[in-house]
Amino acid sequence: MFQFNNKVALVVGGTGGIGQSIVRGLVAGGAKVAFSYRSNAAIAEQIVSDLSEREKKCIALQGDITDISSTRNMVQATVEEFGGIDILINTAGWHTMCPFLEDTSENIEAVIDVEFRGVIYLVQAALPALLQRNGKIVFVGSDSGKVGNTGMAVSAGCRGAINAFAKSLAREYARDGVLVNVVAPGPTDDELWKHFKTQSEWASKVSTAMERAIPLRRLPRPEEVAAVALFLASDANTVMTGQVVSASGGLTMC
Repeated sequence: MFQFNNKVALVVGGTGGIGQSIVRGLVAGGAKVAFSYRSNAAIAEQIVSDLSEREKKCIALQGDITDISSTRNMVQATVEEFGGIDILINTAGWHTMCPFLEDTSENIEAVIDVEFRGVIYLVQAALPALLQRNGKIVFVGSDSGKVGNTGMAVSAGCRGAINAFAKSLAREYARDGVLVNVVAPGPTDDELWKHFKTQSEWASKVSTAMERAIPLRRLPRPEEVAAVALFLASDANTVMTGQVVSASGGLTMC
């Protein structure tokens, strides 16, 4: 779909539906890719096996975005393996759906760590390498960061913060040739959405109502969301920066 010859990408969260589609799209386009996983070692190994039959173009890195030293190690390992970083894509998220008053302090802190605090330190670690190559940063966020979402108040707040963070980075580093954007999916036809629908009766009702509100009348597929991220990360994108691009089948139009 898009060409990434001679490019090096670091994808944080590469084993989920959207993340895995991004990894596969990058490698198919000619990139060398390092992707991280937190606990899905078997899936990570399968992805590497699928994509590295002829030459070593893909490596898996066990890591935790909530651990500053871990994110620094991911960046360092990518640079040591492939010589630099042209593209940084973050897909990491924390996945629960419940009424705000029922949310626990442990869950709230976990959401903030994964979806906001950890992302800040990830970018701070990777940005020096990206500046050397006029790099691209793409955050896979959520439409909830633009319009809010029932059952995910804290996550929506973090996603909104990431939108502002991305816009600020885009302004600060545009003159250095670094482009920064956000892809904002809504409900997507992947295992995560299936998890939401079975998490509780309340979550099932909320998620079903969201599905019915999609003008496209179907859930977007992970590879469709990934295609937007791949465009933003590619050389085809020469001017878009500081944008939050919805990929939700029309659920959000703003």
